[in-house]
Amino acid sequence: RAVEGPMTPEMELKVAEREAVVRRVRELLTDELGIRRSPEHIDPDAPLFSTGLALDSVDGIELVVAVETAFDVRLPDGEGLGPILRSVNRIADYVMAQWATNGGDP
Repeated sequence: RAVEGPMTPEMELKVAEREAVVRRVRELLTDELGIRRSPEHIDPDAPLFSTGLALDSVDGIELVVAVETAFDVRLPDGEGLGPILRSVNRIADYVMAQWATNGGDP
């Protein structure tokens, strides 16, 4: 549902925080995992595995460690991890939800 009127300062802050998370995840992909493209050219909705960036299982482990370290969150083990690692946006959604659940952001 579209929001009518100007954004509140709180909404603007959340949008800025999410944009910063997306930017940092893209940087992790290029800096930590060696994806050979500039961070701004990584589509935040592109699949990270298979047809998208073609990450493999070793890349997945490195990504988990990088995300947990960069954002001070704990990613779930097992089947719960797959949906989170689908795309940059999914990782950002998870990080933002963890920060909200844990009483704020870092």
